[in-house]
Amino acid sequence: MQKGSMAILLLVGVLIIAGIVGGVYYLGLQKNTNTRLETKNSLNDTNVVLPQAKQESQQPKVPSGSVLFESKKLGIRLFHAKSLDDITEKQDRIEIKTLERGNKIYVYQDLEVFRPEDGQYVEVFEKDRKISLKEAIEQQFLKGYSANDCYVEEGTGIGSDNVLTATIRYTKGLLNEDPSSSPNICPTDYAETMGIRYFFMFKNYPSKFGFLSIGHYSLPAESGKDMSAWQETIEFFD
Repeated sequence: MQKGSMAILLLVGVLIIAGIVGGVYYLGLQKNTNTRLETKNSLNDTNVVLPQAKQESQQPKVPSGSVLFESKKLGIRLFHAKSLDDITEKQDRIEIKTLERGNKIYVYQDLEVFRPEDGQYVEVFEKDRKISLKEAIEQQFLKGYSANDCYVEEGTGIGSDNVLTATIRYTKGLLNEDPSSSPNICPTDYAETMGIRYFFMFKNYPSKFGFLSIGHYSLPAESGKDMSAWQETIEFFD
């Protein structure tokens, strides 16, 4: 074979190899480009399902000396101490019980002379999630009442950063120990008294709110811990 023919064949071989290498590089580059585009598009795709936070709170850790109460109908749970030490006779223990009636949960001392309805309670209400706690109270409890006689004051009661509170106040300071003895110018079942009484709402549950009637004494959340209170353990759930 002549030298000219050999040179031509060698040149053709080099071109073929270069074409194969170039093709492989192009396909790899194109694949990487497509991968980046697909990733970018998937992040911008409104149909992408992202992990969501759980809507229901986890079951609380209940102390061994406490009792958990849960109402699926009202979507509320709480716990309280099993019993209360009697002040005068330490060997005697007064059992603490709960009673659900309507939209109220009574927490009370189990005594023969004591009715459950005379105890402390929490009442649960539904509300429009778009309106504030103040607006919900005004709509459900203050219709027909004059603003010159009673109003809603926000930010009262005991709560955390996740809790909003409010109280129905007498405008002219007409407050008595027994709300039924006050002039019927405010809803006496829900207006302020000398004891602890207030409405509350959890920010993460804007479609419901509660009302607490505690009075002058405390019922503990845990046995042997008088500084704890059952109302501090309240949670809403779906």
